[in-house]
Amino acid sequence: MKPSIIRAPFQSKGLTYAKNGMVATASKTATVEALRVLMEGGNAFDAAIVAATVTNVTMPACCQLGGDAFAVIYSARDRKFWAMNGSGVGQNVTVDEMREMGYKKMPVGGALAVGLPGAPDVYDKLLHFAKLPLSRLLEPAIRYAREGFLIGAVECDYMARARQRVLADPDCKALFAPDGETPRPGTIVYQKDLANSFEQIVRKGFRDVYDGELGDAIVEDLVRKGARFEREQFRAHATDMAEPLSVNYRGHQVLTTPPPSQGLILSTELKILEGFPLAGYGHNSTRAIHAMVEAKKMAFASRMRWAGDPRVVTIPWEKILSDEAIAEARSRIDMRRAMTKEEFQQLLPETEGDTTSFVVADSEGNAISFIHSLSNVMGSGVVARGTGITLNNRAGRGFVLQKGHPNCLAPGKRTMHTLLTWIIARDGKPCWIGNTPGGDNQPQWGMQAICNLLDFGLNEEQACSAPRWYSYPGTDPEHADNPFVLRLESGIPELSGYELAALGHDVEYVGRYDGGGAQEVIRLREDGILVGGTDPRTDGDVLGF
Repeated sequence: MKPSIIRAPFQSKGLTYAKNGMVATASKTATVEALRVLMEGGNAFDAAIVAATVTNVTMPACCQLGGDAFAVIYSARDRKFWAMNGSGVGQNVTVDEMREMGYKKMPVGGALAVGLPGAPDVYDKLLHFAKLPLSRLLEPAIRYAREGFLIGAVECDYMARARQRVLADPDCKALFAPDGETPRPGTIVYQKDLANSFEQIVRKGFRDVYDGELGDAIVEDLVRKGARFEREQFRAHATDMAEPLSVNYRGHQVLTTPPPSQGLILSTELKILEGFPLAGYGHNSTRAIHAMVEAKKMAFASRMRWAGDPRVVTIPWEKILSDEAIAEARSRIDMRRAMTKEEFQQLLPETEGDTTSFVVADSEGNAISFIHSLSNVMGSGVVARGTGITLNNRAGRGFVLQKGHPNCLAPGKRTMHTLLTWIIARDGKPCWIGNTPGGDNQPQWGMQAICNLLDFGLNEEQACSAPRWYSYPGTDPEHADNPFVLRLESGIPELSGYELAALGHDVEYVGRYDGGGAQEVIRLREDGILVGGTDPRTDGDVLGF
């Protein structure tokens, strides 16, 4: 079959260039405040803390102190990459206890859906690489929370979709829907309790969420609302600092976050795709999309078969990413037809979000790709009384109630995680910093962004703006048993859609920019110039100086 005829890659705006520092986020306000810190002499890690805490205020449906965070960083001072895992453990509840309460699946809302929040300790660890005092870094978030923030259309849409969860918790309702309706675009949202919590953190540090008064308030309220946390679980929490998971792709290293992150899926996809001449197929051609979708299925099957909390489950890293295993996975891809859901299920074990991200680089050579999330929009819908802190629903979205499954619920265990982030490096230095949030779509959109850069030669803005696809479902236990659907943005050629349907894909078209958002890419050129692009699907931007 000949490749489909394709149109030139779409580019929504021009590239952004800078030589001293650059930041790209999904919130214009966060981008401006983080850039201001860079211009004052802060480094990429100072800017990252500002971006993270400001988006807590400006994007309350997506991220909060009650969520999780992951990052891949490069410290120029240490000449070293780190992967940061900021996910917390689940509650002290068993599968049998959940079933006795009538649950067949984990609840996605309410106190029992909450996982211990890991994001604040990631922020704390970033302070070790930063320059400026915490009082300066938290000033913008405190100001916007106390004085109010004019909320944008994208965030309002997110909150409206989560309206039932918002209304279910009296503290969440009082904060975000006091009249029974979520905010409309342009509404001023005040988060004064959150401002007080940030001021407490200025005095006591981010660890107060675990060791101090904020931790006391969070646990007390969660237990009152039905959660099974113990105070000591919060005190014991710590971010994992590890070597990034690294695979070679087209002459580059792709560095990502290891399990429980889904960076394992991205790594597996890329290793499978190295055996296919994607550039020869053409960007968003039938053959390119088909090969990538089928690689996605094989990588997701591997994750669902083997992966869990690495402290509890032995994950055969070398086996999953070995040349033999990758060759076997690649051999299962039939370029003449799509894998069926029945064939996919045979690869699985036999057993009983919504997110935002950003990337920052500075003139010293520091780089950070950062992602944080409440899991679903508005997380669990639970706000810890008196703190303004919304709690995630990572336990509800992540664990399964199937005994023997590697991701089965167990007391004190971390769930497998949809969050991942990545940096492309060469000769031990970062070349591109990238990120794409979106639950189970993250390893799919991250794969597409990396292939856009390394296979198809798109520039940074084109890589973010180009039409996307996603294959549904993924690993989310709530939807994992649903039939496969391949959703294409309307910018993908119609001919590709027809031909993909002929190969057996159940194709659906979505709107031009309805295939997710918040993708950011910054290139670190060898001459020191920074080149950035960001996604037209969000309210964010990329700025540099």
